[in-house]
Amino acid sequence: MTRREKRQLEEYSKKKRQEDKRNMKIVIVSDTHGSRKNIENVCECNPDADMLIHLGDVEDDADYIEAIFECPTHIVGGNNDFFFKTSEGGRI
Repeated sequence: MTRREKRQLEEYSKKKRQEDKRNMKIVIVSDTHGSRKNIENVCECNPDADMLIHLGDVEDDADYIEAIFECPTHIVGGNNDFFFKTSEGGRI
């Protein structure tokens, strides 16, 4: 694919997503292990995320992750998340 074709495809995809409000952008991450820089990069690259799902091993950064994303977040406790609890007091 040429650069021009790639640019046209990117422009078309962006326009199509803006036109079609039925699409939902779900960002899925895992194993951030307390690395705030990595999760910040994910946040910066996905400002239009409709939902974040973290598949475990946040290591005490659950509150931080929920704070920096401007969308609903769902975090599953991983094998390194010994004290992770949901707001209901149970582990997902």
